[in-house]
Amino acid sequence: MPVLTVRAGHSATDQALFEQAGVIAAGSSGELAGTAALLATQPVPAGRTVAIVSNTGGAGELTADACTKLGLAVHRPRGLTRRRLRTLLPGGTVTGPVDTTAAVSAGDFRRCLELLAADDGVDAMIALVLPTGATGDLIAAIQDADVGVPLAAVELDQAESARLMSRPAGGQIPVYDRAGHRVPAPRGRRRLAAARRDRRPAALLRDIAGRRRADRYRGADRGDR
Repeated sequence: MPVLTVRAGHSATDQALFEQAGVIAAGSSGELAGTAALLATQPVPAGRTVAIVSNTGGAGELTADACTKLGLAVHRPRGLTRRRLRTLLPGGTVTGPVDTTAAVSAGDFRRCLELLAADDGVDAMIALVLPTGATGDLIAAIQDADVGVPLAAVELDQAESARLMSRPAGGQIPVYDRAGHRVPAPRGRRRLAAARRDRRPAALLRDIAGRRRADRYRGADRGDR
């Protein structure tokens, strides 16, 4: 069972203890709610590789940078999956993070998500959209996509910092207003603290993957006794 807490203050030692114990520490009640939204609606990722899809390339690249700084691996499609994506998105970038371009249709955006989710090695997915009049309803495309890995969505112009979106087949998807791309490079204590306080999908997936490692560590430790 996930354990969440709000920390009044923290140090590098505190953070290490939290990570070893599998505790996810948020910096505020708002951050706690964002973390709980992901944990309550998505399974724990099997690993640390994240597929990123966006209809605006800059946001996708910034999200990939944030994931890398947080210790996550950005998925790079290869082989048949890359060829299928190239056919589906002739003007896009398919090497990862995937940029569908702003002209993508809702149907093609959905198929892109489904192709990536089925690709080997993908443990989780972040789908970012900036709605435009030309693209159709990309949020509905995310909502309807048949994605079997943990999924977090980002709607870059939404008013709420986080909300839950129902899926037609059951379940919910957390939707955030950004993906953690404002996380600074973790240099020095202040910047490292800022990176740890960010609770958007990139940081949340990092913490949840860390919790899985802690669970395995504790299981192995119990087995040695």
